[in-house]
Amino acid sequence: MRKIIALDTNLLVLLVVDLTAPRYISVHKKLNPTYGVADYQLLTGLIAASAGVVVTPNVLSEASNLLRQINEPAKTQIALAFREVISRTEEIYVTSADAASRKEFVRLGLSDSSLLEISKRNIVIPSVDLDLYLAARAAGYDALNFNYVVEASRE
Repeated sequence: MRKIIALDTNLLVLLVVDLTAPRYISVHKKLNPTYGVADYQLLTGLIAASAGVVVTPNVLSEASNLLRQINEPAKTQIALAFREVISRTEEIYVTSADAASRKEFVRLGLSDSSLLEISKRNIVIPSVDLDLYLAARAAGYDALNFNYVVEASRE
């Protein structure tokens, strides 16, 4: 059964930067040298196999700040692509009070806690953040360590 996935901030940044221009992956401060075009292809395959993608406002805000860590003209091009991604992606609102009431909040912060909160709805969290992945699994939620997917694809 295909499930809905909730992208973490880092994967959302990768998605938007590559949608803008794959060459920007190698120069973006948040992505270089960690990710490459092949990683983006794995991410789009994961998205295609899902029942859809959701985000939280917290993840969008954090991604917005990280996406701006590149010089012009890329910054403007990425912002325009991000606007398009936002318009086509379902957003699930979690109150800050609910996210902050989670025991993981102190360690993970607001954005990741909001993802854990929506995971209660049987939404899968693919993540490159090991702490988020482990917290989701410990809470009994469905999560996927995207770094494992990348490593397995390189073997």
